[in-house]
Amino acid sequence: MKRILIGIAVLAALGVAFYFVRELFTTERQRVERVVRRLERRIEARDPLGLCHLLTEDYRDANGFDRLSLRAFLTRVLPQLTGVSLRLEGMEIEVTGDEATANFTAYAVVEGRGEQPPWRHQSLVRLELRKAEGEWRVRRAEYSLPPIVRREERF
Repeated sequence: MKRILIGIAVLAALGVAFYFVRELFTTERQRVERVVRRLERRIEARDPLGLCHLLTEDYRDANGFDRLSLRAFLTRVLPQLTGVSLRLEGMEIEVTGDEATANFTAYAVVEGRGEQPPWRHQSLVRLELRKAEGEWRVRRAEYSLPPIVRREERF
């Protein structure tokens, strides 16, 4: 029994040491990308509370949502979906002090209840993040259609 306890303690110590070494060699850019990937996982899990935890208190997006109104919207809409799949491509991250931006193209496939076919969408996304109390959080989100999808008016 004593050997088992010692083995567990050694494994726990190795896990803690690995965590600190990994954090020591993790760049701010990698930390920002982790937040973006967490957002992706929270959306796919249809978890509005987890998603909103990754947003700042003063969050705003291009659709006029603040943190509370986005949470209310997602809490109402996400349970109606049976599946959400995201793919993020071309991620470019810039970090300047305690502020960062992440630009990427998001491809989504959303499945709803009933016999409707899956809805597919792509969007150019720009996230502005701020570091507060050692944690990166999204403070602003902007979305636009990629140039190939946009209709240009010609006169």
